[in-house]
Amino acid sequence: MEIQIENSRLLKFYQIFFLQLNKLVSLIDPKTILSLLSNVSPDIVSEIESSATENIRAFMKISKQNFEAFLLKYDIPQMLDKLEFKEIENNLIEECNVTSEAAEILRSVFSGKEASFPQARIGLERFVEQAKLELKRVREENYLLERKRENLYDEINELRQIVLEKCNN
Repeated sequence: MEIQIENSRLLKFYQIFFLQLNKLVSLIDPKTILSLLSNVSPDIVSEIESSATENIRAFMKISKQNFEAFLLKYDIPQMLDKLEFKEIENNLIEECNVTSEAAEILRSVFSGKEASFPQARIGLERFVEQAKLELKRVREENYLLERKRENLYDEINELRQIVLEKCNN
């Protein structure tokens, strides 16, 4: 699975790199440049064009090798994996607003430390339980606040009635 992810990332790098390279090459049209020279025959133009195409292919092959060497030297796919997992981990912990214990469990699952499947399952079950408890607490708090609001409206209405009665007398 990891190899497939790594290969797909390398493929994306190659695609982006070679698309940009093709864009650059397409801007340089040998026929247009050479046709501007009036004393060059069409045969020479074709010969130069085929030579340029061969050189471009050779350049692309060399650049692909250099690019692969660069990726291997700096271990870019692995660095991307680490950064991506760290970003996912941080986003999950921030969005869920979990307790520090649940955050540590999730971090251990993401980092692979002591993260066997049973432990990961237990950690996620704890997280779900904590989330359920937090949701229950928030609902209760919301209910109590709603009751307080209703009581305050009742008190305001009573005070309004008292004020109106005193004003009428």
